Order: sequence, then C-alpha cells, then structure tokens
Amino acid sequence: MVVTSEAELAALAVSRSALARALDPPPTVRLADAGLKRLPVDDLMSLRVTTLDVGGNPGLDWGGVERLTALAALAAPRCGLRTLPPALLSLTRLRALDVSHNELTGLDGVGALTRLQRLNAASNALASVPADIGALASLTLLGLRDNALTTLPDSVGGLTALRELYLTSNRLTALPQALGACAALQKLQCAFNPSLDTVPESLASLPKLEMLRLAACGVTRLPPAFARAPALAWVSLAGNPLAGDPAPPAAGIAAIHPKQLKGVGGRLGDGASGEVVRATLNGADVAVKVFRGGASPDGRAVDEVAVSLAVAHPALARTVGTLAARLDGGKGPKKGGDPAAAPPGIVLERVPGDPLASKPVGDPLLRCTWARGESLAPASALRAAARVAGGLAHLHATGAAHGDVYAHNVVCAADGEATLVDFGAAFWVPTRGNFTLGLAPPPLSFEAFDVRAFGLLLRELAAATTGRAAAELRGAAAAAADAAPA
Repeated sequence: MVVTSEAELAALAVSRSALARALDPPPTVRLADAGLKRLPVDDLMSLRVTTLDVGGNPGLDWGGVERLTALAALAAPRCGLRTLPPALLSLTRLRALDVSHNELTGLDGVGALTRLQRLNAASNALASVPADIGALASLTLLGLRDNALTTLPDSVGGLTALRELYLTSNRLTALPQALGACAALQKLQCAFNPSLDTVPESLASLPKLEMLRLAACGVTRLPPAFARAPALAWVSLAGNPLAGDPAPPAAGIAAIHPKQLKGVGGRLGDGASGEVVRATLNGADVAVKVFRGGASPDGRAVDEVAVSLAVAHPALARTVGTLAARLDGGKGPKKGGDPAAAPPGIVLERVPGDPLASKPVGDPLLRCTWARGESLAPASALRAAARVAGGLAHLHATGAAHGDVYAHNVVCAADGEATLVDFGAAFWVPTRGNFTLGLAPPPLSFEAFDVRAFGLLLRELAAATTGRAAAELRGAAAAAADAAPA
C-alpha cells in the first residue's frame, strides 16, 4: 500500500485497528513536495512505516525523526539540507538513504549508519568524504556524482560489499589505491573529472569490475596491469588525452533541418546521451537521435558523431546526416563556430526489428533483461551473432571501440538481421597515429574489452536459442569472454 498525502496517512492511522497494524505490512509513505513543515511522527510510528519519501520539502523540521526506529529506507532529496540532521544518524536500521540534490557540504557522522546498503548523496556541494565512510561494510551502492570532491579517503577500502560507485562530474585529481580492496565492485563511473590523469593499478586486479567509465577526464595512460583485468568489458575513454580528439566531420555530410523530417514522434530508444524517435526523410524511414547535451556519463556527443560518420558496414547503424537545429526549435551550432561542438543530433537509417533485450535494471547488475520466454530460432541466433561480430570487427578496423556492446544495443529482426547501434560510449582507440602527447602506444588492446562484452552477449544469445546453435554460441562465448586485453 502506498500513502501519498499527510491527510491520508492520518486517516489510515486512525482507521487501522491495533491488530491490523500488527499483522498488515506497513505502507510506503510518499510525502514528496507536500509542503511539510514537520514530520507526522506519531502517525508514522503508529503504522510502523519502514519506507518514507519526504523529498522536496525544504525547511522541514526533522525533530522526532529519531523515534522512527523502524525506518529502513528514507528519501530526502531537495530538502535544502546543509548537514545531515544529527537525529537522522540515530536511525541505525536504515538500509537506504537518499540525500541527493541538497546543499550538503559534508557527510559527517554517516559512519554510524552501519547497516546502510545504498547511499545516494549526488548533486550536493561535498568537498570531501569523511573517513568513517569505511565503517559502512554493508554498502553496495555509493552515489557521489555532481559534487566538488578532489579525492576519496583511503578508508573506502573498507567498503568490501560495494558493487556500484558513482563519481561522475567531480574535481578528482586521484583515486586511492585502497579501492583495490573493494572486491565486490562491478561498476565504476568516474567521467568528467578533468584533472584525473590516471587510475590506480589496484583497480586492474578487481575480480568483478566489468564497467569503467572515464570519459572526459585527463587520463594520459592506463597502467599496464589493465591488460590482465579479469572481468573488464565495458570501458569508455572518449575525451581523454589517451584517446585523442576526433577529426572534424568530412565535408559533404548532410545537415538536415527538422523541417525536412516528417512524422517525428514515437520513441524508439532512450539512452544516457539522448533520445531516439521515429521520423521519415524524403519518404524513407529514419531514426533521429536527439542529444541531451554535449556529454553524458558514457562520453561526448562529438565523439559519437565522429564515430557514427566514420563507419560503413551493414551491421552498424548508418548515419545519413546531422541535425542542423534542435527539434524543439532551438538553434544548432553557429556557422564558423567551434568545430568541436556537436550538432543537436544525428539522423540514421531506421533498421528493421527491435532490441534483443531491455537495459539492465537492478539485479543481476549489468545484465540485460530478456522478455520471459523470449527465444530465437537457431539460424536467426547464429546470423545475429555473425552480423554483430562483423560490425564490431569493422568498427575496430576503423580505429574505434564501441564501449557498450550489449543486447539492448542490438536491433534484430526475426530472421536474425542484427544491427549494432548507439555509439554514445565509443572512443578512438589509442594508436601511434592518434597519440598527440608523444607517448608510446599503450601495451594493451582496448578492442579486447569489446570482445569480452561480445562474449557475454553470446552467452545470452545461447540461452535464448536451442540445439546445436546454442552449443556453438556457448563455445564462442567462452573464447570471447575470456579475451585478455593484452
């Protein structure tokens, strides 16, 4: 049961009998943007509320919150918090705490919440993280993006259950070697830290680290130990000195004005870098990707445009032009302006079929969600695998890595005609030709990370088909997923 108003909460507290309150599951209470001035503590206690959302109530009086000893999940974004209320730190049963989009300058005392599993402190004004963060041994998710952090304490090594760490858009100059003790870490997002010039070698030994997002940092090298990273599959490095800047689009690329597009609408996809909608251009079906901005946690729009225009393969989405102006009527890049500025979007040929699967949501972490009972004919599964392999090989031969080889980025028709789409995490592979700092080429193959991700995709394809095709795909998956980036 979900309660969405203070009046409804009060009425429920009065109407429920003592027996019902004891036997019925407690309601989820969502009082976000309700103009609350103080917590309805008595009613919340009466109903033994364990999940409470009071986001968007600036100036809220937190008096009495310490009495809500049953709380397991508390969401308090957009409440104007500058410090964590001391009374809140006594809620030792809390498993999840969301204090994002506040004005926090510190997280002092958070180490007292030793049962926390998820802590979201994104979009605050944090300049540092307290050393007692290491006391949160049960923490699986730590969200610190969009703050002002320059470093992390060595005590983060105590977060041995941590699976997801979000550090995008801070001011980090270094990451502690102690992160190498976070043996459960699978996903590290650290893009848009322009002063971060390398990453600790200890990360390369993490047994479960599969995703590493480092777009638009200052990385000039990765330690050679990353050639032996046991699980790394999804890497983005666009916008770093290591990868170099893309060349400007070649002359003659069509600049398509929104007025040329007909029937715009109907979402085809939605990713970190933008939304994809249906349209027609000169009678042909197209897909229009509209960028949300110049960058996303995965990478930069300018790299996505450059890579999409550089490839030409039947199993890769083909870009027919760039948008000359935004679909909402806003202006595109100025004529003669910054050549590195990305256009508002790109126009691609629309390919037949649907994504093989949906994006990863929840557990298992970093694994796509396939429709229950979804299956592919053996011949179609083999054809899809062969097409993606061919497209990926062409992309690598062009000098780029995809960075996001996933089933949800493969559009497939019933006959197995598969197309690899979405270059939002793509980057130019470091080579002697595109190194601009006079450094030697790196001693590892960045393309091999894509190959490992392809191996994981093959496992999912094998599970979606039967017979000899499934066995062949499992065999190919084993070889690809074991790929070492050396």
